[in-house]
Amino acid sequence: YLDRSLPVDRFQVELEGVPVSEGEFSGMALLLQDDPVHAQLVSVETFEAPSPIGSRPGRWAGREHADRLQDAGIGFLFADEVLREVLDRTLRRYAADFLGIQETRLMLEQLEGKYGELIKEVLRILPLQRIAEALRLLVSEGVLIRSRRGLLESMVEWGSIESDAGRLTEHLRAGLARQISHQYADRNRVISAFVLAPALEEQLRATLARQEKSRDSLPDDIGRTVLVQLRRLCDMLPEHDLTVLLVHSELRRCMRRLIVRGELQLAV
Repeated sequence: YLDRSLPVDRFQVELEGVPVSEGEFSGMALLLQDDPVHAQLVSVETFEAPSPIGSRPGRWAGREHADRLQDAGIGFLFADEVLREVLDRTLRRYAADFLGIQETRLMLEQLEGKYGELIKEVLRILPLQRIAEALRLLVSEGVLIRSRRGLLESMVEWGSIESDAGRLTEHLRAGLARQISHQYADRNRVISAFVLAPALEEQLRATLARQEKSRDSLPDDIGRTVLVQLRRLCDMLPEHDLTVLLVHSELRRCMRRLIVRGELQLAV
């Protein structure tokens, strides 16, 4: 709905009555999606201002320059397109909030005609709540769950072995390795990745092994040090880069938690 009490250039996206995204920009401005130098070459003056769809400032131009930019083939977004992009990113970020027990049950019912026996076996092994929780964890990381048959087969294989939804999810991810790799590969099927130094990786694995409890999180002092280094690397990446962090399977969950805590845009 439209909240007419907000200032004219301000927007706010709410989820169940709680603001999850907000900002402001002029409805008479265009957000460049191209190199600012290209705009300068056609004598279009740009200015820097916060971007609602990025973590870094964007380059903007006045709406009156739309035709000139379009004729030159320079990419930009109108105000309504910026808002659509904000909504798209917000929905993707909070997609897991829309996947609960009821939605999981509905999804299984829709698949029953095609994978009836497989679904019966899954429900015999796993309670619906754990299935929903595992799917939510996948979706929260942006993992596509279109390969329903592969997911169901992995649930049958690992459901009776792993009682923890988080560890079950790791096996489901392994079953989706091809899809996840494709998701982060470039057009040449190459994945850009950061890797930990072998000595550091061994140190982190040894640290986790010594912890009797909380095997999925690093001690605060070590976590802070690693997070500082990761943030420095992420700051060097271009906006919307697909670079990932590639780690040993034993470290994936704890590194993912660390990155979420640090609010870094980096897949693990």
